[in-house]
Amino acid sequence: MTDGFGAGADWPEPPVEVKNDLDCMPALPDKPLEPPTQAGPPLVEPAGREGGLRQTVTGAVNSRIIVAAGPVTLHEKQPLTVLAISEAELKVVREAWVSQSSDGAQITVARDAADLVLSGDSALAVIAGAPGTGKRTAAIRALRQISLTRPHGGQPLALKEIRPDWEDVATPDIALLPKDPGTAYLLDVASEMSRWTAPGKAAEALLQHAGTLQSLGSCLVVVADEGSWPENASGALNAVVQRVKFRPYAELVACAHLEYVYRKPSLKALFSKARDGEEAGSASHLLTEDTSPADAARLAAGLASSDGTTGGIEDAIAAFQQWSTDVIGVFKNTEQNPEDRALLIAGLFLSGSDALTIQAAARKLLADKAAKSVRDVLTGPDLTTRLEGVHARVTDRTVDFGHKPGYAKAVLLHLWHQRADIHGYLLAWLDLIVADEAHSAQLAGISDLLVELAIAESDFRVVEKIKKWIDDSSDEGHLQLIARVLGRAAVSGSLGPELRSKLLTWALSLFRFDGHLWCGGQAARAVSYSAGLR
Repeated sequence: MTDGFGAGADWPEPPVEVKNDLDCMPALPDKPLEPPTQAGPPLVEPAGREGGLRQTVTGAVNSRIIVAAGPVTLHEKQPLTVLAISEAELKVVREAWVSQSSDGAQITVARDAADLVLSGDSALAVIAGAPGTGKRTAAIRALRQISLTRPHGGQPLALKEIRPDWEDVATPDIALLPKDPGTAYLLDVASEMSRWTAPGKAAEALLQHAGTLQSLGSCLVVVADEGSWPENASGALNAVVQRVKFRPYAELVACAHLEYVYRKPSLKALFSKARDGEEAGSASHLLTEDTSPADAARLAAGLASSDGTTGGIEDAIAAFQQWSTDVIGVFKNTEQNPEDRALLIAGLFLSGSDALTIQAAARKLLADKAAKSVRDVLTGPDLTTRLEGVHARVTDRTVDFGHKPGYAKAVLLHLWHQRADIHGYLLAWLDLIVADEAHSAQLAGISDLLVELAIAESDFRVVEKIKKWIDDSSDEGHLQLIARVLGRAAVSGSLGPELRSKLLTWALSLFRFDGHLWCGGQAARAVSYSAGLR
């Protein structure tokens, strides 16, 4: 009799036939096994006779079932997480693809990568390029073309993205890549490939994995940075790489998104140039030949979400420019007034609170404990005027910045760049704010702002601060919130690789509370397999 078997597992040698024969089993525990309470066929049929041990298993999606009559030791790792490529990204490559650069050159990298795979020479294509050249979108475009041109079993290939949640970013274990039949895989490692300690070894392993995929009717497109793919190491590695030579024309990208993604073609007039006595569109100056397609798409999204009025368009443009004019103006006007700057910072993190709560938090940030005289209290502008002076909106004593989307992030980035000495003070102050139950309603906003700051600056200290809040808390709502925030950071391009590696190390402390907090969100999807969080 064998010790056990695993469904779908890779075994060194074929397992011996399992016979669930109670007569041959070792002694059972004192409490006898009870029959299953639910009706239905057993997962494992007894071999050789009608009687025997039966066990019903439910909720086993994406799981492996081990049936054992004794101790079983498994020495293996789970494959990397696989997600469906988002419908939003597929819609862009399907309906709003731009294949022209600012000087009119044709961008063929997606077609060339697809042709490479379709030729049958390799099931691997690597799209390499500098940041901001649209190489990820090109890779998805290539995968879609491959899927439609070379179906498997009469159906288009499934389009999937592999989440590169390696245990160690520096030494990726290519053996963990999935290999399902009839699947076109995307592996985006552009943000981490430069940290690979042996890129040649990893690249050769990717080639070997592609050979396995080819036999299954599957393929893999890798997104790489500009200089890390070791194409000079061998002819085979050189043959699979396609380089992005031009970035798509940003203005065409924005217009394509407005017309085909958001169905607002009239807004394309905002990019019109001045001619025949007509004024230029109000957004015509925003995009240049150096603007990334991602920034062009972001501008289109902002314009499409506006109400279409002159004021709404102006706000969308200001948000795209990260409110640079407003932020510079606020800090210039408060050069000699740290109280108002503290009021601005407190208002950003506690947006939605009443004015007095924000004032108290601002004084906490300044560590201002000195008693004020009546003369001091009665001097200067009132609280509402001061708040409005830093562009807050005050409605019935409630303070918020919802009318300026992106303004809070812009202010924080300005602080992080121009006032580096405040980093430690700001994070220590946030410790006090988070520990105060009176601010529990603002935890979501606080954490969202911090993760935006961490991603924008690639500053891991901010993530470590959020992790400290886990260690200091046992409130389930708080932990749910932090799980969501860490999940967002874990899938970002800048912080994602390092954070996913850290999450593996932190896994035991995360489970110190309640494992289910981490099983359903982005954090679980980011590290679920290799960290064992699922």
